Formats: sequence, structure tokens, C-alpha cells
Amino acid sequence: MEGEHAVDAFANNRGRGAPGYGAALVQVAPCLPFMGLSLYLASTFLLSNTPIWLAASNNGAVPLNVVFSLSGTAFGVALLACALGRKWVERVAESALLSTILGGCLCSVGSAMVISASSAFLDASFLGAAVGAGAGMGAAGSTPLAVLQVGAVLTGASSAFILLRCAVLFACLSPRYILLYGALSRIVLAGIYYAAQAVPKTPEVGGVSLLGAVVVVLLPVVGCALTGLPYQGGRSSPDRDTIAYADLDAGHRRSVRCTFAKMCAVLFLFAIVEASARSEGPFPVGFGFRQDSDLVMLLLLLFGVALALMIVDARVMARIGLGRFYLLLVILTVFTVALVPVVGGQGVGWGSVITFMARSLALMVWCLLCIVVHQRSWSPVLVMGLGHGAFRIGESVGMALNDNLLSVHLSGDGMVFLFVGMAFAVLLANFLLFSENDFARLVYGTGDEARLPERFFCAADHPADVDAHSDGGGRFNAATEALADRFVLTRRELDVFRYLAMGYTKDAMAEKMCVSSNTIRTHSRNVYAKLGVHSRQELIDLVDGIVEKGSRPS
Repeated sequence: MEGEHAVDAFANNRGRGAPGYGAALVQVAPCLPFMGLSLYLASTFLLSNTPIWLAASNNGAVPLNVVFSLSGTAFGVALLACALGRKWVERVAESALLSTILGGCLCSVGSAMVISASSAFLDASFLGAAVGAGAGMGAAGSTPLAVLQVGAVLTGASSAFILLRCAVLFACLSPRYILLYGALSRIVLAGIYYAAQAVPKTPEVGGVSLLGAVVVVLLPVVGCALTGLPYQGGRSSPDRDTIAYADLDAGHRRSVRCTFAKMCAVLFLFAIVEASARSEGPFPVGFGFRQDSDLVMLLLLLFGVALALMIVDARVMARIGLGRFYLLLVILTVFTVALVPVVGGQGVGWGSVITFMARSLALMVWCLLCIVVHQRSWSPVLVMGLGHGAFRIGESVGMALNDNLLSVHLSGDGMVFLFVGMAFAVLLANFLLFSENDFARLVYGTGDEARLPERFFCAADHPADVDAHSDGGGRFNAATEALADRFVLTRRELDVFRYLAMGYTKDAMAEKMCVSSNTIRTHSRNVYAKLGVHSRQELIDLVDGIVEKGSRPS
């Protein structure tokens, strides 16, 4: 797959430039560059949550349902287009300046157009006229609806560049930190939302809260600026920690590409179903419709905290497994969809739960796609463009399907059977088209390329106590690496080898490496056999001898 070294190119160039306040900030808060995703998500959420910036009580006069349906469609189409023209887009995504201009600035302009045109629907025409004059339409002939639509399309299309910039950044992380920072982004999103709630509604101009509008307009630019901070962390070495896609034979490559295509198809189908469910209730949500935003954000906050705790305690997520966790979210979301005709019409509560489930699954989709980029060394523009683009297009199709067909021609028992059938179809697709085995094949690999799933969630990629082993910790590290290369030890066998040389018991190794004692026993036997030693003491003597000779085995 072309563009497989795009992330490596970004990883090699990040952090260059003169040190300054940005570097100092990142040194204090290493996660700061990745929180640009939070600010972008906050801008889209606050733009759809009109009470933040629309002070007028008659905000129902603004046709935001059409606006944000256009925005979502433009977002999905732009992502797919970026995947097709990925060579040019990769240069944009690797540049914080270009991403800020084409992503953050244009998204802010689009948001300003939506907000300004909305004021025209509330009989405050001077803002809408200003936007119309700026677009060459003239104050007299300006059409607020047209300005609203253009702003929505511009917001959605430019959002693709912001998302791809964040994807390039996230793909430089190990899978564990992709999940951790993904969860943290939702926690920060909730904090921004609740802080925006406290913004005063005055001064008010044309039914628009000026301070709230400024916050919404500035967030995309500030978010893009954060992604340009000199992140100094590193991607794991590709020869050890990633799946060498370029070294696979043609059959394996076709199998991996086919698995990714099936994942995109399942995401598209799932998005259609969940978006149809969200637009079924009396208060459909997701593209700027009226919703219980406080409840949705509270649930997202709790989910983010729970997920972060699960990742911090690596053993919990290692035992559950990433594939099973993803499948569990799918099942729970499908369950809420199946119950829509029964409980969805009783208020905003169930619709808010569906929105929460959909956004939680969207977080897992984001993390999964970033992990695929990291593990396969694929182009982040290609993977995110196809995967997330399919998801967004599916949401737009689901909304349109419900509004123009399902809700018009079906009611009562017919709607019940339809949603139960759609839920069953999604489950069937996940079990047959993109099963847990397909998930493992895409993320962990198969056969000789396989990586142990629990490795994703361990606290460190290397034994944390190597440097503390002795005053010559660096020599010890070099000696074990040299022996591993000579005797062709795998990554996991090297970890076990180091722990054995440091005198750890099997139980202590199992706890540190998040595996069972039986797994440690198997790796230990392999290490002994490859090194040609028969006891722990012989192994230690071998390492000590190499350390004394200067880390060069004879």
C-alpha cells in the first residue's frame, strides 16, 4: 500500500525548530499537542449546541437540521477525496501551518458564516448581510439560507484536514497511548463544554451571544495550533514493534487489504443504522438537533474516565482485549438501537443514550484506525480517509434514509420490525464480515507477523528496570540486544531474557508483562534453547561475560 512511510516521515521531522515556550509547555504536559483533537471536537459539539452561542429563545427558526446534515456529508466526502489524493494531502497533514490554514482557519470561517446567517433568521439582518456582501452577493440580495449552507459545507470539508492532522500525530504513539490520549480527549472535551456553559450570554448581537460565538469560532484554530507544538515523543521502532507489511508476501498483503475493506464496509453499515435510530426520536441528535447535551456530555466524561483507568491499569485491558471491547460497544449500541421504537418516543433520554453510545464507538473507531496506521505503517491519510470517511458518509445516509423514507412510510409495528432487523444485520455483519478474528488479523497480524495483543497495554515496551539493574545499565541493555540479534530472539523472548538475567521470578515476570505464568515458562524454554544454556546461572554468566567484553558476543 502506497504511503506506508508517511508516519515515519512525520516522526522524523517532528519537534524540530527553535526551542521556546511551546517546548516548555510540552515538557510540562506531554499530552498537550494531542489535545488539539479535543478542541476540534468541542468546536463541532458547541456549534451544534445552539444554546451556547444562540441567545434568542426562538432558535427553532434556524434550520440547523439541514445545515449539519450538509456538514456531515461534506466531512465524509472530503475524507474520501483526501484518501484518493493522499500524496498531496499527506504534505498538508504533516505541516502544522498548512493544516491550520486549510483546516482550522477555514473551519472557523465556516462556523462564523453559520452563526452570522443564523442571526438573519432571527430578524437581525446586518450580520447576515455582511456575510452576503463578503461573498459577493450584495446586502440586498443576500440569502441567509444559502450562506448557512455554504458555511456548513465549508465547516465539514475543512474539518477533514484537522482530523487528518490529528491522525498523523496520534499514529506516532504506541497503541496504549493512542487509547489513553483518546480517552483523555473526551475528558478535556467535557471540561471545555462545561466551561462554555458558564460563558455569559451577553453581550448579545442579533440574537447571538457574542462571547459564545467567539469561543466556537476560535476553537478550531487553537486546536490546530496545539498540534504544531514540538512533540518530542517517539514512535516505537518499526523493526521491533510494528507489523512489517512491506515484507509480507502478496497473498498476505491481499488478505490484509481485504480485511481493512471489510472493516470499512461494517463501519458504513453500522453508521447507517445508528444514525437512523438517532433521527427517529422526537429530539434527534448528532447534527445540530435539539438534545440533552448535558446528559450526553456527562456520560462521555464518565466513559472517558473509565477507559483511561482501564488503560492505566494495563492488566485490565489486556485481559479484556481490544477486539472484545470494541465488539462489546457494538453490541450495546445495537441493543439501544433495537429498543428505539419502544422507548425512543418517551423523551430525550433514550436518544441521548444512543448519542452517547454512538460517540463512544466513534472514539473506538478513531483509536482503532490510528492503531492500524501504527501497526501496519500505512498512510494515515489513506486509512483515516477511507475508514472514518465511510463512517461519516454512513451517518449522513442513515439520517437521510430515516427523514425521507422510513419515518414517512413506516410506523408502529413496522418500525419495530425494521429497527430490530437493522440491529440484527449489524450484529451479523460484525460476526461474519468483520469478526474478532478479522480484527486480530488486521491489528495483531497472523502467523509469523503476529504480535501478542497484551503487549499493547503493558506499561513499557522494554523492561523498566534495565537501567536500574546496575551502574552499567546501558552496557547490560546493549549486551542483551547483541545476544538477541545473534541468537534470533523475538521481541517477547528478549523481554523474558532480560528479566531472567536480572533474577526475576516467573510470577514477577508474568505480572510485569501482563501474561500468564505458562506463557513465561514457554518463552523461558525457548530462550534457554536458543542461547544453548541449561540454567539461570549459565544465562547470567553469559550476559556478564558479554558486558565485560564490551557488548560484542564472539
